[in-house]
Amino acid sequence: ANGFYQKAYEGFKNAAESYKESENLGAYALCNLKMAACRIAEGKADLGVTLATSTLEYINQVIPEESAVKAKANGLIGVGYLALGRNDLALESLKAEEEFHTENTLDAAECFKNLGVVYANIYNKATALSYHERSLMIKQELLSEQDVAIADAYNNLGQIYIEDDFLQATIYFTKALEIYKSNFGESHPGDLARR
Repeated sequence: ANGFYQKAYEGFKNAAESYKESENLGAYALCNLKMAACRIAEGKADLGVTLATSTLEYINQVIPEESAVKAKANGLIGVGYLALGRNDLALESLKAEEEFHTENTLDAAECFKNLGVVYANIYNKATALSYHERSLMIKQELLSEQDVAIADAYNNLGQIYIEDDFLQATIYFTKALEIYKSNFGESHPGDLARR
């Protein structure tokens, strides 16, 4: 899998250079964020956070009007810090991203999911639950009912309930499992085990 991310990284790097030469600075910044995402996905979260942070600084200095790109940068920094186990810094970046989400979009749903993870990590279950519910609501509004992202949202809610309300956790896990089965079949061990 890391070979895939390395190839993607190189592709985004080449595209970024091309965009910079043509002065398409928004696309240049987005390519740099995609490069950071590749680093995080391949297990090099520290490199990803560094690249996303320097890209955010670039955005703030050169294209401050690009609020959607700022939101993506903050979100990526937050995800990177989550991967590094730095819930404090993840929370700071994800709360900064949240300020940009004024409409129900999949990006907003992802932000709320990530905030739910942070709050669960710091044992604030009520706030974690609230964010995961918001994420699920948006996904249900925008996606088909059998979309894997909805199953993932049910799984996240089940994780919140598992210690305090096993029955509710089981309900959410069962909903998630049914969606996973409808997408991957009964015997798809990698995807069912990973989620």
